[in-house]
Amino acid sequence: MAGSKLWKIQCDKSVLDGLRNDKGFWQLTAFARAVNSLRFVQAPLDDSQNDDTPSGQRLRMNSFLFTCALLYEAMLLVETMNQYFGRKPHLQDYTQC
Repeated sequence: MAGSKLWKIQCDKSVLDGLRNDKGFWQLTAFARAVNSLRFVQAPLDDSQNDDTPSGQRLRMNSFLFTCALLYEAMLLVETMNQYFGRKPHLQDYTQC
């Protein structure tokens, strides 16, 4: 990605131990994985946009079907995340959608 920066996140052992026991953090990590998976599935579409060969068509179809599966899984995940994040005051405007 052009212009992207490498991230490095550091925390001490007590913070990490606290996060390991926080189910909300587990949900947030699972959500981040879902978003990364969606980005991964969409990446090859740029190269196959004008490729009408069977390979290009297969790539687009596989990307579409995998995206549908990921979106369904993410939807279920977001519904379960409500119990951890739905009552946070700074997220109240988003939970009413």
